[in-house]
Amino acid sequence: MAGFFIPDPRFEMPSLLEPGRKPIGPVEIDFNHPLSRGLLTALYYRDGNVTDLVTGRVMQEINSPSSGVYHPHIGSATETNGSSSYYLLTGLALKTISYGLSGMSLAYSFFSNASQSDKRPASFSDGSDFYSIECESSQHQGFLRADGDLVTNSSGGSNTVGSNYCIYQTDLDGEFGTAGRMMLSVNSTRTQSGGSTGSRVFNYDRCSVGALYRGSPAAYFNGLVPMVCLWERGLSLAEVREYERTKGGSLYSMLIPA
Repeated sequence: MAGFFIPDPRFEMPSLLEPGRKPIGPVEIDFNHPLSRGLLTALYYRDGNVTDLVTGRVMQEINSPSSGVYHPHIGSATETNGSSSYYLLTGLALKTISYGLSGMSLAYSFFSNASQSDKRPASFSDGSDFYSIECESSQHQGFLRADGDLVTNSSGGSNTVGSNYCIYQTDLDGEFGTAGRMMLSVNSTRTQSGGSTGSRVFNYDRCSVGALYRGSPAAYFNGLVPMVCLWERGLSLAEVREYERTKGGSLYSMLIPA
């Protein structure tokens, strides 16, 4: 009698790899995928936790209210309530990043529950310096700060209630405008402003989702954050265009069933 096998349904879902579709079940990074080149961290909700798919480390949920009115997880996303809940991962031991000498990119999508000012869906920090995008009252603003001083920034893109997707990155060779400045793409609208004050070294050892953390939390975000990615390189124009075309969904193309 001929043998037979029971197929694994996870591998019979070509839609799993379609940009814009959130995967079902446990996933991992496909490090053969071009978008994974230079990927330092990829934060993703999995098995009831927010996990860095690059290192496998789990973020700690902080100050989550115990009442039944707050549900920290919805689907494949992390929900923060805008007042007391956030996720923290310390000891990241990311490679030292020197602005002006190497590129870096930060990309994430989020669902905003309310129009917010000075709120951070996600940030990377070493206690004083930080790299993040913030929701302002009418727009988004990308920050790179060192020792309390603004190194560079870029503002633009409407801050809307609902789905948003952002990329903030170094434009080393002027592919997006002026070399050495930062490019911000929010909901497919690109802006470029600010400039470097020179090469500075950053040692990011903590990441927060749902707040800015520099020794203590602040700028609590109210909404959902499905995925956060940080690269030690600038994304190419083609990668940025695909991210915009898929409304942030191209990040999921790096994921394969675990």
